[in-house]
Amino acid sequence: MRIVTALLGAFVSGVLMGLCVPPNGLWWLAFVALAPLYATAFYVPSLLILLQGLICGFVAGLIVFLEFPGDFWNEFLYFLLFGYMVGITAMFARWRGRLDRLRDIVVVGAVGVLMEWGFHAIEVPITFALTISRDFPLLQLAGITGVWGLSFLLWASSASVAGARLHQKLTPALKGLGIALLAIHIGGSLSTLVSPPAEHTLRVASAQPFYGHIRVLEEAKKQGAELVVLPEASTSLSVCVEPGSPPQYEAIWRQVSYKPSVYLNDNSATLLAQHFQVALIAGHSYDDYNCASLILPNGKVIGTYKKMYPFGAEKYHIKRGERAIPFETEWGKIGVVICYDTMFSRPVRETVRAGAQLVAVPTYDPIAPRYALHHIHSSMALIRSAEHRVPIIVSERCGLSTITDRFGRLVWQAGELEHAVHTVAMPLCRSGTLYTWLGDYMIVLCALVLILALSRRL
Repeated sequence: MRIVTALLGAFVSGVLMGLCVPPNGLWWLAFVALAPLYATAFYVPSLLILLQGLICGFVAGLIVFLEFPGDFWNEFLYFLLFGYMVGITAMFARWRGRLDRLRDIVVVGAVGVLMEWGFHAIEVPITFALTISRDFPLLQLAGITGVWGLSFLLWASSASVAGARLHQKLTPALKGLGIALLAIHIGGSLSTLVSPPAEHTLRVASAQPFYGHIRVLEEAKKQGAELVVLPEASTSLSVCVEPGSPPQYEAIWRQVSYKPSVYLNDNSATLLAQHFQVALIAGHSYDDYNCASLILPNGKVIGTYKKMYPFGAEKYHIKRGERAIPFETEWGKIGVVICYDTMFSRPVRETVRAGAQLVAVPTYDPIAPRYALHHIHSSMALIRSAEHRVPIIVSERCGLSTITDRFGRLVWQAGELEHAVHTVAMPLCRSGTLYTWLGDYMIVLCALVLILALSRRL
């Protein structure tokens, strides 16, 4: 009977976890999602706890995709690995025994963060924090601790709720964490009331050219855009003119295309910038790198960024970029990172450290059921924005192109399979936070907590 209870606890945690992960987005469930599993882990042998975690991850994946894994096992694997992390943290929760003291849930939170960091180190970016990207006040904590502080609170929160369930009372751990969360929410809200003075205001557009680049650039120009961000690989992969386009689109197409084709060629982005007299950030390939270049209205390329974290099969044929340095423009410093780069802390942090006042993210996400990867990826853009107090402009080919303000607040987001362009007047000011300059110090603190716990000093 205890084993059945434990498996049921894992199933319930999987359902709750799946409901709080985008695109479902019931983010408030993240604070209690793992509590059923943690509470029932005390009833079963240690090895069965790992099975509980895998069940939790598998069920969460089913809830997110609403499909049994078929052609998207690679994407589903992330949920199974998250389940493995849940199992390990549950084993530590059981080892601590009581979960009614603050130090017990601190240990569980530290183990969860270290597990996430370990997977990031081998380029498997799994983080509990993406579930709460819409909790705007709490998101401001990322400016102090990075994404790791958000994850720490979620791991610890589920452990504290499980402890209260086990002891059938309001424990000191739950009281302490509740007070901390309230204080962080109040402090986070107040911290957004003041911003540094804007040095410039840039009219920047996020373009989702589902029906073609020419149409979307014409719309951006009408909206008064000075800079238009196009998707990843936009000079080699994206349809430029849809069938039945107006004659003026075809005329422009003949100017920028060297041969009859529905694809942009590598030189056409500069010609389009000249034709529409707007600056462009366009994705392209060069010398086996996945790149994005900033092109001025006169066609001059003032800088090229090379993707630092290739995704999936890219790893086998795309070279890695080494640095993320912003480009000097008349409006200020503009940083660029590409797609999967935002799943890791280094690229955005590096470009903001170098002075970036806005970060553009050309993106081309693989299509998964319910566009789940698009939703998950756009959630990380909100977190990266809050980490460094920098506005982020994401342009995607098929859906969920996103604009954030410097606090990680969602300004605009396109729909799925929607042709869209949106221009905002974005104030550019000094960016950067404590986390920008100190980096992943939370990992060191969590490692110290674990060492003290293993040595029985905590």
